Parts: sequence; structure tokens; C-alpha cells
Amino acid sequence: MTDLITIEYSLRLEDVAEVRGDEPRLEFIFLTGLGGQLQVKTVDTGILAVNFPGRGAPRSIGLSNLEVHVPISPTQANRFLGFAVRAYEWDSFDASDRASALDRLVENVQLRIGPTVAASRPPTVDQIWLAVNERPSVGGDDRIGVSARLFRSLGSEVIRDGVRRTIVPEGSQANDAFLFRSGGARWRMQFDVAHQSFG
Repeated sequence: MTDLITIEYSLRLEDVAEVRGDEPRLEFIFLTGLGGQLQVKTVDTGILAVNFPGRGAPRSIGLSNLEVHVPISPTQANRFLGFAVRAYEWDSFDASDRASALDRLVENVQLRIGPTVAASRPPTVDQIWLAVNERPSVGGDDRIGVSARLFRSLGSEVIRDGVRRTIVPEGSQANDAFLFRSGGARWRMQFDVAHQSFG
């Protein structure tokens, strides 16, 4: 069966001074194993909202009903799924700069975490966070923060019966949240993990 795993999320910018003019974007980095090799895939959301209002903006502004389809899936043999999110305010980086920065990030994650997976061990959430956090984008995009989660046994926990359901992986919770902070910026991403199998 084919697994479809989705991160269903909302994003709230909680500081009025930081809301004005912001154009938030997120980078998702997903990790699992395949035959003793680390698999890494990325998803760049692009701009999630353009030019939040200036004068008269509320104390916070939120975006809801967002989702990202996880481009790799854990299996019974390779059970873990790790993911990290880097939050940015879209600024003066161009598309080629962003793509190059993501390529360098994937190389660094492979370097830092690949040997652990090759030794038949899942990484820790701290390993994931450090590998992603030490390679910030360079240039004009303002980084707000990085957060990570590790689901150690997700590949063996999902129910493969074709029914779409929200799942709560071991060591996690329903309606989980990431908090990103930088200077006066404070962004909160609430999320759930949904799964459905096909075939």
C-alpha cells in the first residue's frame, strides 16, 4: 500500500510590530531511512501571505487550513520520520539563492545524520535540529526560527486500511505546535499529522 502523510497546519504571527508588512514562508525538511540510507526531501511553501496590513493591523494575524504532503514515507522496516521547519520572512533572496541554500542544507543533513542511519539507528530530534539549524540561508531573507520533531516508530504505528485519520505518533500529541522567535518576532505553527493508505 502507498502511504499519504499530510502535515495540516496553521500559522499565527503573534506580535503586531512584526505583522506589518511581513511575507512569511516556511521550509519543511523531511527525513527517513531506506535500506540503511538516509532519505531527505524538502518543501518550500513560498510566500504564504503577501504584505500583511500596516496601520490598523490587529495584535496578531493567522493563516489556517494549510497543508504539506510529506514527500517520503516511513515503512515497517524503516519506521522513523523526522521533520524540521525553518521559518522565514520573505525578503530580498532570489529563487536561485533559495534553491542553492536548500541544496546545501540537504548536503549538511546527509553529512551529519547519514552515518547514524547507516548504523541502523534513528537520529535524535536534537541531531535533526542541529543539522538544520547550523545551515541558515544566507542573504536577504530574515530567519525567524527552526523547530523539529522525530516520530521514531511511525511506520509501524499507522493503520493501513484506506481510512484518512489524524494520527498521534508515539512521543507526540494531537494539535502539536512549533514556536519560532527572533528579535521581536513570534510565530506559532499549530499542526496535526494525518495519514491515509491507498492500493
